[in-house]
Amino acid sequence: MSNILLIGNGFDLAHKLPTKYTDFLNFMQLIKYIQPQIDTHNISLNEINCYNLDPRIISLIKQKLLSSERTPINDELIEYSINNIWLDYFVQCDMHGLENWIDFESEISNVIQSLDKDLGEKNVYSSIEQLSTPFLSTFILSNATNTSYTYKQLIDTLLNDLNKLIRCFEIYLADYIDNIQCINPLPLISSLNIDCILSFNYTQTYLKLYSKNPTFYYIHGRADTNNSLETNNMVLGIDEYLKNDEKKTKIEFIEFKKFYQRILKQTGSDFVELIDNIRANRINYDFDADPIEYEDFIYTSTSKSDILYTLYIFGHSLDKTDSDILHAIICNPNVCTVIFYKDLDQKRKQIANLVNVLGPDELINKTGGLYKRITFVDQNNYSPSIISQ
Repeated sequence: MSNILLIGNGFDLAHKLPTKYTDFLNFMQLIKYIQPQIDTHNISLNEINCYNLDPRIISLIKQKLLSSERTPINDELIEYSINNIWLDYFVQCDMHGLENWIDFESEISNVIQSLDKDLGEKNVYSSIEQLSTPFLSTFILSNATNTSYTYKQLIDTLLNDLNKLIRCFEIYLADYIDNIQCINPLPLISSLNIDCILSFNYTQTYLKLYSKNPTFYYIHGRADTNNSLETNNMVLGIDEYLKNDEKKTKIEFIEFKKFYQRILKQTGSDFVELIDNIRANRINYDFDADPIEYEDFIYTSTSKSDILYTLYIFGHSLDKTDSDILHAIICNPNVCTVIFYKDLDQKRKQIANLVNVLGPDELINKTGGLYKRITFVDQNNYSPSIISQ
């Protein structure tokens, strides 16, 4: 039997790292604020502290940004924070107080869908002055230097500024978060005999604290200071919102979508190979469907002897934005899934999200009966015997 560990941002948070959406946004707000004063170093500690940053991040800011040894990578932070449409919008919109990256992606999706609807109704690349989208009419027009932008120019600007924000996030993770010392590994994670890691994170937390032997898949790319705006391979976007044939014909906003970014940045091909290998090892199981068309599969349990893989999920919300990947691995008859939760509130959200990913009938089949395939486990009260019950 092989053991697979799938981790999300909750994994980094469990190791006391400031990787929430608000942690990054507060960091970028400080960068924007201190940018005019960086070269003079005329910044007080009180001014920095008001942004509610982790003390370890503040220490690194002083070292990397407010000293004479400032590196070019931090000049990128400053450059890409100036007049960035997305950053300015997130700072002033209602979602500023939310903590989850799902909220960040959902807000991008709301903006893109609203713009897509506006574009579809007008059916021309006319001036953005004609837009009815609230985000654009109340924010873009008041900030754009040229209000005669066409739709195409606006889309390009939104995409370029999103890529700049993603690069800033990469620098925050690789040059700041990855330089924070994590002292204590989690006993639960240490107790698992893991052969393979599926990481939805961009950090190297697992590799710093645990075994370096498992095969490692960065599903959404890895943060690296050696990258640039052009070579960054981090996937940060939205899920598919179009239906039926529109998925094939409406491609104006395709570059904002995760599946496109995975293909462009080549972060998903290794995962598909893993899924193919899992299916190649199946027992008493036949299917005629194309191996990449995951969403239409409905599996039935046979016996516990079919289980060749245990999938442990830690720190992932199971949100539908990653439904294609979650469905592909969970819905294999030879995979037993153990989902860790930190409290009942998270468990409730995970169950609700799994309904979106698997559907209610499939979720019921996999969480009950003699040959159930999904078990929820309190991460504060874990023992290996739980999954064998």
